[in-house]
Amino acid sequence: MERAQIRAARALLGWSQEDLAQASGVSVPTIKRIEPGHGTLKATDDVQAKIERAFVGAGIEFIASDEFSSSGGMGVRVAVTDDYTRLRTLQRRLSEANQALQAASRLTTDGHLHEAVMEARSALFNAIPLVSQAVDREYQRLAEDDRPPRE
Repeated sequence: MERAQIRAARALLGWSQEDLAQASGVSVPTIKRIEPGHGTLKATDDVQAKIERAFVGAGIEFIASDEFSSSGGMGVRVAVTDDYTRLRTLQRRLSEANQALQAASRLTTDGHLHEAVMEARSALFNAIPLVSQAVDREYQRLAEDDRPPRE
């Protein structure tokens, strides 16, 4: 991943460095340190993976310099996905978040932190059925149009 790709991806999403830090779990000082300049990103594999996951999860596709593109060279673009695929991705992420919050609730001993984790689990628990209903509706709509959903 190139430094310019990070800046371009943030620009496409309208994200600040703080937004990227929050989405990736990488600290703001680290983002500010690694982003400026040109060339390959100088960061640990873990940091690079977190940043890439955050962007890909937000719908960014990275184009490597050796991949085909109409103008050549590396870059980023907004990935084209259908509503069903986006909803299924959201459904999977909610499930992963629920599992992480379950694990956190078992590990927390601080009363205030435990309460915050339980409130987050409650909000997530209420969101999961809504997303599942939206997935089902979109699947039905695609079936009625004789277009199988892409998984």
